[in-house]
Amino acid sequence: NENKKSYNKYFEFYQYSPLGFFILDRNGIIKDVNIKGAAILDSNPEDMININFIDFITEDHRNFFNKTRSYNTNIGDQTFKIYLKKSEDTILVKIQFNQIFNNKILNGYNMVINDITQQEKVKNELKSQYEYLNSIMNERTKELLSTNEKLRGKIEKIKLSDKKLRASEEREQSRSEEFAKVLDAVSAAVWISHDKSGHLITGNQLSYDYLDISPMDGITNSSKNSQKLETFKIFKDGNEIKTEDMPVQLSS
Repeated sequence: NENKKSYNKYFEFYQYSPLGFFILDRNGIIKDVNIKGAAILDSNPEDMININFIDFITEDHRNFFNKTRSYNTNIGDQTFKIYLKKSEDTILVKIQFNQIFNNKILNGYNMVINDITQQEKVKNELKSQYEYLNSIMNERTKELLSTNEKLRGKIEKIKLSDKKLRASEEREQSRSEEFAKVLDAVSAAVWISHDKSGHLITGNQLSYDYLDISPMDGITNSSKNSQKLETFKIFKDGNEIKTEDMPVQLSS
């Protein structure tokens, strides 16, 4: 009874396993197959008995299978993928293949088959999507690198322009200082109006000394600064005149 129970237990496991089990003789003839194994090939177990398993293998994989089956010595468990014919379709299966020996004589083969067609299809779709996304990412990366290179070039041009501008400002400042030294060497008061309205006037050192003011005060009584103190008056032909009647003001 115990042996029968144990047999029934393993027989049910064999028959209703989610994997296909095949037993082949040494010539590759199917001697037993479980329900899942037959279903993988869209057949019934009883219809597959005594049929050569190679009849279910696609033409391009038969030589490989025959070579694997041709070893008479123990080569251990083998795992490989081959394509099988299923009705009018082709499926990809993963096979675990091992030899059966009796007194060191090859007697047949045990095979466990798993249909991985859908698994491989999903894998290939994911691979295709990955390659597509990778190509898009590479394209965007190239665009970003190109944009960065252009921006780097513009920045370098701006830096160069800024450097030239600073150099120009330094040259002009140097010339201004040289011109101020020349004016200070002149033995006469010199005034320079920087705007046509005469609101911004500078002069040499002698002009500031004549008017008793600091260079920071500015030489004008018509400044827009209402807080500025008047330290001198303007005369023409011995008569005091208003700042707006000065020739420079009238000419503006």
